[in-house]
Amino acid sequence: MTYADQHAMSQNSDIVARITACAATQTLPPVPMFTRGGPREWATRNAIRVAGQPGWPEAWASAIASDVQQPGLDQGVISDGMILSAVQAVLST
Repeated sequence: MTYADQHAMSQNSDIVARITACAATQTLPPVPMFTRGGPREWATRNAIRVAGQPGWPEAWASAIASDVQQPGLDQGVISDGMILSAVQAVLST
């Protein structure tokens, strides 16, 4: 695992989109007045924390090393269950 893998994953539009979809099913913390908020903003702000959950950077690095074409969409790299667990873990802190 490297921080570079964690960062690369947090910047991947497919991963961020999947985190957004998951966040939309969860109860998000209230946002201060005059900010946009919502699942997409939450996902964008927290993608680095979600991508740092145990096993994520290693899975990403393995997919890149194996030339997976779209690792952010591949359920074999990061499953929806992993996303849900990670989003819930970040929300609980």
